[in-house]
Amino acid sequence: MKTIETRPDLDIAPARITASVVLKAMAYRLLAVFRALRNRKQVMYLEDFTEEQLADIGLTRGDLLNSLERPWYDDPSQHLSRSAWQRRTRIRSRA
Repeated sequence: MKTIETRPDLDIAPARITASVVLKAMAYRLLAVFRALRNRKQVMYLEDFTEEQLADIGLTRGDLLNSLERPWYDDPSQHLSRSAWQRRTRIRSRA
C-alpha cells in the first residue's frame, strides 16, 4: 500500500509591501491624528460644563480630566465614550 501526497504544490508568492500600501497606511494614521486633535478640541469645550451637565451625558469631571491627560495623538472622545458606557453598565447591573 502506497501513501499518496494530496497536498498540491502551489507557487504562491508572498505578499509584497508596495509604495501604495505604505502611503495608504501613512494617510490613514495621519487622518487618525487629525481626528484625535479635532476631538480633543471638542472635548475641551466640556470643561465649561457643570457637574450636573456632565452627569446628564454620563460623565464626571474626573473622566474629562483623565481623557485630556492622554497623549496628544490619542483620541480622548474614545476614552470618554468608554467611561460613560462602563458607568451606565454598572448602574444597570445594580438595578
